[in-house]
Amino acid sequence: AVVIFLIKTNEDYKEIADFRIEGSKLIFLNSKERVLAEFDTNFDNLQLEGHYKSYADDRYFTHEANFLPLTVRKDLNQNGKKEFLFAVYTNEHTRSDKLFCFSPTGEMIWEFKAGKTQKFGGKIFPDDYRILGIGAEDLTLDGNLEIIVLANHLNAFPSQMILLDYEGRN
Repeated sequence: AVVIFLIKTNEDYKEIADFRIEGSKLIFLNSKERVLAEFDTNFDNLQLEGHYKSYADDRYFTHEANFLPLTVRKDLNQNGKKEFLFAVYTNEHTRSDKLFCFSPTGEMIWEFKAGKTQKFGGKIFPDDYRILGIGAEDLTLDGNLEIIVLANHLNAFPSQMILLDYEGRN
């Protein structure tokens, strides 16, 4: 029993429990606040982690506005461990079209670029979109989580809602 307890306890220290941001780097921390992994987003001047955490996981709506999360930590592939989704937002209040998915230990699994060229009202809009928020829910009631990505065109119209599977495919 002691050996099983020690193994289970050691596994807990190998999973993302928190994160911090330093410049363009996303730093994953375990439950003991030790660094698990680092990832360079290549976006200078990322918003501080407090901004991401204030609109995290299931806090879809606030009294101020409808701010959607830019980070989500859920078990996307139903294997008992939580993956980490991260959409870029900078100090200049600019958003990116990039969504990153990380394993429970902080390795990047996949990257997704939001937006595609579309025709709306007779006008063609190029694929220049910015992610407004993300979520992960079982929308099809099949036991698997779908990843919801909401994105606005750079000029704020039109918008797109993109559904991805846990492997980042739409």
